[in-house]
Amino acid sequence: MKFEQPAALWGLASLLLLILFSLWRQAAARVTVPSLLLWKKIPERNPPVRALRRPRWRLELLFQALTIAAVVAALAGPYRETEQFAPRRIALVFDTSPRMQAGDRIARMKAFAKNIQDTFGSADQVTSYWWAATPKHFPGSGAVSGLDVHVDLKPMLLAASASAEHVILFSDRPVDGPKLALFGAPADNAGIVELSVSDDEVFIRIVNHGPARPLPIDLVAGDLRVNEIVPAGQRVWSHKADYSKASSVRVTLETKDSFPLDDVVEATKMGPADALVTLAGRHHEALVRVFRSIPGVTVQHGRAPARVAVGFDEEPGPGDWQVWIHSPGVPLTGVPTVAKHPLMADLANRGGNWSRRNSANCPPAPAPGSR
Repeated sequence: MKFEQPAALWGLASLLLLILFSLWRQAAARVTVPSLLLWKKIPERNPPVRALRRPRWRLELLFQALTIAAVVAALAGPYRETEQFAPRRIALVFDTSPRMQAGDRIARMKAFAKNIQDTFGSADQVTSYWWAATPKHFPGSGAVSGLDVHVDLKPMLLAASASAEHVILFSDRPVDGPKLALFGAPADNAGIVELSVSDDEVFIRIVNHGPARPLPIDLVAGDLRVNEIVPAGQRVWSHKADYSKASSVRVTLETKDSFPLDDVVEATKMGPADALVTLAGRHHEALVRVFRSIPGVTVQHGRAPARVAVGFDEEPGPGDWQVWIHSPGVPLTGVPTVAKHPLMADLANRGGNWSRRNSANCPPAPAPGSR
């Protein structure tokens, strides 16, 4: 143990003063004086030097000595030196995007993480973060595996930085903040990074991390099929044709590299985004605002054929989907009927049997005044 202010230990000399004061005893004595005139004749009460006696053991003396020692020790500032590191909270964040499967990089990241964990102290708290449906954390990195979807690193880095002082990111992309353990893509990887399809043209952009080489390309759009060779070093490729009637366009790049997931892209034509909604019956402004807040939705009043037909306290018009909104304050018109269903068949004939089977004789009512 060492002290930041060793000179403060001289304050322990005050214990000697405490002992000296405890040697000077002045015992109380009761004196009876018959008259105040005799008060001046009482001898001086201060004891002579010979009154110094051996101090008696008292609990108050012990407490006083301990208090002085504690104050002096606090002023001296004791501390202890050690060669061991203070416990740390460390978070390991793994990027498991599909591109990280190229060149077996995920296995290399796990092996590297295990090696650096061996250098940590036994008291360090190490947590691994990786994305599996939602960001998850585990004590070790053994459960880390690759995914087929792009991983957003921001939520994991926020969660890791909130629970640890040191964050290490295993990825191939530099990010500000955490310590980086980067694993670059293999030099043989080539693939498609951008696809654009219009009614008359297909456009792709190619990335090549390795040496320039010609790449065979295959395009399929309905009955149309195109086979060409992308020259070495060329980064874009396009083909013009009538794609307005094609339901999907698929482009395949034959690279035969270590990462095949970026060799195939496909675009599918969706249905029209516009939809017509008709409103019949009572007018309600809030209902109109709700439908108009949806992008691509047009609202009309009336009973014209539509994608969605809504009737408010009135039968909806014709449509692919019919919605009938009934408010409790408006009575229903017409005669209620039972819809036809196999479970409802012969319900009228079976109703009497059910009533007899489920009935039971109830006990008589108790007499007045009895329980």
